[in-house]
Amino acid sequence: MVYKNMIDQHGLDFDQRHIWHPYTSMTHPLPVYPVASTQGCALTLADGRQLVDGMSSWWAAIHGYNHPQITQAMKQQIDAMPHVMFGGITHAPAIELCRKLVEMTPDGLECVFLADSGSVAVEVAMKMALQYWQAKGQQRRRFMTFRHGYHGDTFAAMSVCDPDNSMHSLWKGYLPENLLLPPRKQGLTKNGMRQTLLLLPGCWQHTVTKLPPSSLSQWFRVLVGCGSTTRTGLNVCGKCATAKVFC
Repeated sequence: MVYKNMIDQHGLDFDQRHIWHPYTSMTHPLPVYPVASTQGCALTLADGRQLVDGMSSWWAAIHGYNHPQITQAMKQQIDAMPHVMFGGITHAPAIELCRKLVEMTPDGLECVFLADSGSVAVEVAMKMALQYWQAKGQQRRRFMTFRHGYHGDTFAAMSVCDPDNSMHSLWKGYLPENLLLPPRKQGLTKNGMRQTLLLLPGCWQHTVTKLPPSSLSQWFRVLVGCGSTTRTGLNVCGKCATAKVFC
């Protein structure tokens, strides 16, 4: 089915009644802006007005909309192979992408696990950390992170978001209780506990900017969820790969 770019009032009424948009109420939904087309950083609405998308589509369109090189690559790929599962199968674009990622990361980070969203990337990273301790014969069940952080909306990811200063406070009592540190200007002190510290580029940038990376990597096994559809970890912290901040 080919959809018309123009949205009439009937379409907007259906949207309000039947489509549940992120971060809004189903019973009292916020108004939505009908977008007809995109170009660069601009959203063209159905009535012809243009808006600047300062959020870059939740950081997923960091090169702008309709970038000619990206659009051409997408067209070529969808004609050859739109999708194939990755279990037991590989293909040239995946190998080339992972090769480039490995070239960006520091020594010791040489394996790539591909996930389909930022929240899932965090879930995978957390499972990897738990599996690491299991393989060493130790039971570690809690994560450590900083307050005021945001790591995603899936269940495990919500457990390392700030439980008080966010919408995730609604899920108290259902989520695992992890260790939350207040943002501090001084270095961290060792307390004999080895935990997995979870950071995202946005968390590092906004709440931990006063903590030198050496004070973190000195005491903790650092787990960085930098493979995300929303924040890719590229250049967010001033270096091409977020992991290089800690190495």
